[in-house]
Amino acid sequence: MLTFPLDLTGIVKFLTKYAYKFHFIHGMIQEIDIDDCLGTDLPIIDVRSPGEYKKGHIPGAVSIPLFTDIERARLGAVYTKQSAEKAVEMAHRYVKPRLSDFLTESRRIAFNGKTVVHCWRGGMRSRTFAEHLADNGFTEIFVIQGGY
Repeated sequence: MLTFPLDLTGIVKFLTKYAYKFHFIHGMIQEIDIDDCLGTDLPIIDVRSPGEYKKGHIPGAVSIPLFTDIERARLGAVYTKQSAEKAVEMAHRYVKPRLSDFLTESRRIAFNGKTVVHCWRGGMRSRTFAEHLADNGFTEIFVIQGGY
């Protein structure tokens, strides 16, 4: 039997340096640092509202907004004045009729089932969108940590 020396020091150094950058959220979904994202050739889907996208976006990112600017403002008001649960319920009502449209647009942009998704800071919109893609056949989805 052949044996090879195991250099644990090298493995530990590698994991210490890179493991924080990629970790699985759900199935095929991984988080990615924005700097690493910009080094890929994967298409980037921006799920922020049209107003957020207009204020500034990652070069080359394609806008597929989960909510209109008005919907986003209403959700924010419900979140702060009522509860997070009420806001989530309202968000589901807004999004549900558009789920197939989100898939159609995403497949047009990321025809090979591989993409990067981002929202602003909290990650709720991008993670929810990424889960929808994963549940519908996308094989490699990255979510930008901390948003843009």
